[in-house]
Amino acid sequence: MKGGGLLTKPIEQYRSIVTYGLSSKHRQSKVMKFLKKTFNDENFDFIVHVEKFKKTPTVPKFKTIYKTFNDKSSPRQVNLPSVIQHELDMIYSLTNTTSKMHSNVFDKAVKNITHMLNQNSWTKFKEQEQKKRA
Repeated sequence: MKGGGLLTKPIEQYRSIVTYGLSSKHRQSKVMKFLKKTFNDENFDFIVHVEKFKKTPTVPKFKTIYKTFNDKSSPRQVNLPSVIQHELDMIYSLTNTTSKMHSNVFDKAVKNITHMLNQNSWTKFKEQEQKKRA
């Protein structure tokens, strides 16, 4: 039992490293620690920031996420297919302070990164967690 007495699902019941990591602060920390070792932490960090953005989508939040994770000169740039990156570049260049921001602006990027994390990291992460419990 964790999280204030609430039963939490075992790792085997989660379908992705992202849903597992977003399920609690403790799990988020564990996922970030693991992904730092595999040089993938910026991908999960991007998703965490987008989830916060979705709750209150604003132009300043969009621009901060873009500059941190999508700008070509950023050291934390996430790797996206050129079509998705180009779409975000266009949105960024056309966005001004009076623009209305939609919460789904990063959805294609999140879907792509989630797929990549699941393929590259989810099995290894589960194996590591199961070894710790054994």
